[in-house]
Amino acid sequence: MSARRVSRSAWIALSAGAAVLASSWMVERWGARDGARFGRAGAPVDVAFSASGDRVFVAAAEDRAIWVLDSASGRRVSRQGLDQTPTGLVPASGPPLLPQVLFTQTTETCELHPFRERTLASCHRPGDADVESARDTVPLVLGAVRDVDGSVVFALGRLQGAEPVVELRRYTVEPVHRQPWSLQKSRWLPVPRDFAYAERWPMVVDEATRHVLLALPGTSQLWVFDTELGFLRSVGVGPDPRGLAVLGDAGQALVADAELGQVWKVALDSGELLAKVDAGGGARAIAFDPRRGIAWVAASHADAILGLDPGSLRTLVRLPAREGTHALALDASGGRLIASNTRDGTVTCFGLGDVGAAERGATDRRTGFRTLWQATP
Repeated sequence: MSARRVSRSAWIALSAGAAVLASSWMVERWGARDGARFGRAGAPVDVAFSASGDRVFVAAAEDRAIWVLDSASGRRVSRQGLDQTPTGLVPASGPPLLPQVLFTQTTETCELHPFRERTLASCHRPGDADVESARDTVPLVLGAVRDVDGSVVFALGRLQGAEPVVELRRYTVEPVHRQPWSLQKSRWLPVPRDFAYAERWPMVVDEATRHVLLALPGTSQLWVFDTELGFLRSVGVGPDPRGLAVLGDAGQALVADAELGQVWKVALDSGELLAKVDAGGGARAIAFDPRRGIAWVAASHADAILGLDPGSLRTLVRLPAREGTHALALDASGGRLIASNTRDGTVTCFGLGDVGAAERGATDRRTGFRTLWQATP
């Protein structure tokens, strides 16, 4: 039995009763986030700026920790060890008291309080009560995103009997008064059986419509949910969507496909494919900067981060990067871009220049970009 399969079996054993009856197919397809498949030096799988912009949070999978870096220098300020492997961060945005939200390979989610960086403020397990029979498994966190009202929407997956299903849940976080997380559920939806392993399923919110978008790796599908009505439609995309971004209020989304190494632009209402472009093998992360009108795309097998024109998908600028780039994050002002690399364990900060020229309608958006620092925390 391979090491990968052993680690996945161990992860399913989080729920002993489910582990006895879970099928080998479940172990293989909805398996653990196996840190061994990453490179060395902690495997930073996700990054996020603090609300103030003076700190960078890094989810380090192999280190089982959150690194807190000074955003001006890249110096590590603190390290918070975890019991589980972190797989994602939901950035704090809007009101300054909103915390970062961490989620791990299990159902455990935690708040990273903006004023107490050395401690996890609270943890929550949204799932044990949902095991309705001995054949059901405890829900697992697949992805998460913060909505415009400050609440956090999670995508949870589990086996319901022998069928893989996904549900969206909205949690309202009250970090100041320490109230329990309130909850709003959707309904469990069957997942195509050809879905691919991913440590995090891409999720974004279309702020113009309040729709939540969820990409299903390996299925060629992008699901659109209404926050009140639930599931709306499925949009056809590339075979292995790993990166996702909404283009402002245009009703369009960009999808990075890891298998084809392409970026697709699709219309969210009709599902029409509007354009596509090659972006390098392993395309898996997109960060859209609306103030500059640039979509930043990272490919794990490429040596650059591409800055694309969201209209034509033409490459405007190439930022230097090593093979293994995994996650991207913009600060609130859009002046800096953070990239993490799971192969060499580095975190790199790029300065994106003066936004004034873009706001004044300048045609040349390719100036002012530079590497500010690179760190191996």
